[in-house]
Amino acid sequence: VAAEWTGTLAAIAVPAGQAASAALLVSAARPRSAATRARSGATPSVPSAWTTGGMLALLVLLFIHYAQYDIAIPVPPGIVRPLSALLVALAALRAGMTGSPAQALVAHAAAVPALLLLAVPAVQLATWNEIRPAAGAGFPVRVMTYNIHQGGFDAYGRHDLEAIAQVIEDEDPDVVALQEVSRGWLINGSVDTLVWLSQRLGMPYAFGPAADSVWGNAVLSRVPISGARNQLMPNNGDIVMDRGFMTIELDVGGGEVLALLATHFHHVEEDSVHRMPQARAILEAIQPRDAVLLGDLNAPPDHPEIVLIADAGFVDAFVAAGPSGDGFTWPADELDRRIDYVWTSPDLTLTDFSMPMSTASDHLAIAVTVDR
Repeated sequence: VAAEWTGTLAAIAVPAGQAASAALLVSAARPRSAATRARSGATPSVPSAWTTGGMLALLVLLFIHYAQYDIAIPVPPGIVRPLSALLVALAALRAGMTGSPAQALVAHAAAVPALLLLAVPAVQLATWNEIRPAAGAGFPVRVMTYNIHQGGFDAYGRHDLEAIAQVIEDEDPDVVALQEVSRGWLINGSVDTLVWLSQRLGMPYAFGPAADSVWGNAVLSRVPISGARNQLMPNNGDIVMDRGFMTIELDVGGGEVLALLATHFHHVEEDSVHRMPQARAILEAIQPRDAVLLGDLNAPPDHPEIVLIADAGFVDAFVAAGPSGDGFTWPADELDRRIDYVWTSPDLTLTDFSMPMSTASDHLAIAVTVDR
């Protein structure tokens, strides 16, 4: 709660913290035994104000935590975790003050199953399959961009990462830029979306945190990532959800290098004023040569931020190599606007443009093959 540790400290602190939390929660929530109630003449316990209040607090805190990604709620950012810890601590103290030492010992022993469950990540660690990139054969390179809708929810609200994986697998890209990557959100099963997709598709990854350390952009790549940098947008202080972009250098083989920029712009369509600084920031970060720019830009082609990218010399892959039509990419179940893009520098050629029709996300993916 106090800090997001990494490395050896995290490897020790996380399981220790889970075991301690389990003991505290069991101690705080464990009712008096039936034998104790019989001796005291008490009636069977019923949900109390404490129980009801705890459940309401859980719902309120969860709402605040996840709504803050998208809504300006008048509470300090980052307050949910320390407040949750305080509430659990108060409940544990209350339970400790009303029970005997023997009861506390029994209550803590009831947390043994939670301790035994720590064997599961130990087994995962011992059997971990480290995904490694394959040496590339040079150009051409197939690139793809895909907004995976809050970490894998389909257009109808069902969480289905396998469907996302199948869309990517069917296009067989060398590199994929992903937006809305969640890494441990409770509301989608606490799954690390990025690691799951990496293992499922056999593609190493680079992660670019944006809104916080578990939400942002990512790149999956079959070929080696020789350089990766994540940058936050310069105007994050003016918008609710922080945005960022990743600049990636791909060793595509044969001594060839491809520069890649993956991003996700501010999402309120009429707010071009907030996307213009974001467009300028990415154009400053990448030169229009041997380069690909991918992402959900949240604006149709006639908006000034999109025109700015075209005026900088980048080529819209849909216009250059796509099918006829409007190229709408969102929403997947009732398409009516084009907000997802692949742009390339003018020295690259484009073939095999594809927008697979799927409702695995609320966005359609875009894939295209680039060559010199």
